Formats: sequence, structure tokens, C-alpha cells
Amino acid sequence: MLNSISKIADSLLTLFDLGIEPDDFINKLFPDGWEPLVIQLLSFLVLAIAAIYLFYKPVRKMLTERADYVENHIREAERANAEAQTRLDSVDQEIEEKKKEAQTIIDDAREIALKEKEEILLGANAEVTRLLTEAKEDIELSKEKARQEIHDEILDVALEASKVILGREVNENDHQRLVEEFIKDVDK
Repeated sequence: MLNSISKIADSLLTLFDLGIEPDDFINKLFPDGWEPLVIQLLSFLVLAIAAIYLFYKPVRKMLTERADYVENHIREAERANAEAQTRLDSVDQEIEEKKKEAQTIIDDAREIALKEKEEILLGANAEVTRLLTEAKEDIELSKEKARQEIHDEILDVALEASKVILGREVNENDHQRLVEEFIKDVDK
């Protein structure tokens, strides 16, 4: 076994070219006797324990803290993401409600506009009808006034003609009788 260890030491020494004789390296690695071996084992244990306390535990503590930190940030990010999604859903819902309200307002405005249009048209039609009625009444009044004026004019002409024909002044009774006879003749 010592030969195989010596060969391994030779290959390592040539590999690293430390300038140490292989036998010397093996003697330092595996000392002769049990006292140096025990001392070497005890020093290794002390170094291992010191390394555990000085390096392993702080590194493990640091890695645990880092893992907790990362896990807390992941949980916080998930919570913030869930809250943002809730807010987004809420905002989307509000947007939909506002769109519905806007559509309702537009529909109501259209209805009101149509009603006002109907009222305006009805009012305009009523005004046109009223104006037509007034115009017809004015025409009838104008016709009646024209008839009356023509009637009066005819009466005046008839009176003048009767004065000329009779050669005297016509009294009220004669005048009335002559007018009525004339109107009867004209109406035929």
C-alpha cells in the first residue's frame, strides 16, 4: 500500500512540481508513529471545528437569511401582484359600469331629443294650422269686408241713380225698399 501511495504522491508532485521529494511528502502526510498521527488528527479536528464555527455557521446563517429575504420578496411580489390584479379587475369593472352609464345617458339624451323633436314638430304643425286658420279667417274677413264695401258702394250708386231717376230726394223708407229690390235683382 505504501508503494501505491508513493506512486500517487509522485504523480501529484510532478503534476504540481512542488520540489519536494515524494518520500518526504508521504512522511509529512502520514507521519511515523502514533503520537504525531494523533496530534495531526487532533489538529485536523480543531481546524475542522474552527472552520465549522468560523465559516460554515456564518455562511449557513447568511444563506438562510438570504433565502428568507428572497422568499419574503417573492411572497410580497405575489401579494402585490394579486392586489394589482384585484385593482385592475375593479378598474375594469368600473370602466364597464361607466360605459353602461354613458350609453344610458346617450340613450336618454336621444329619447329626450326625439321627444323634443316631436314636440317641436307638433308645435310647428299647430302653429302652421293656426296660421292657416288665421289666414283663412283673414281672407274671409277680407272677402266679407270687400262684399260689404261693394254692397255699400252699390247702395251709394243705387241711391244716386234713384235720385237722378226720380228727380227728387229719396227718404229712408224709399231708400231701403229700393236697395232691397236691387239686391234681389243682383243675387239672381
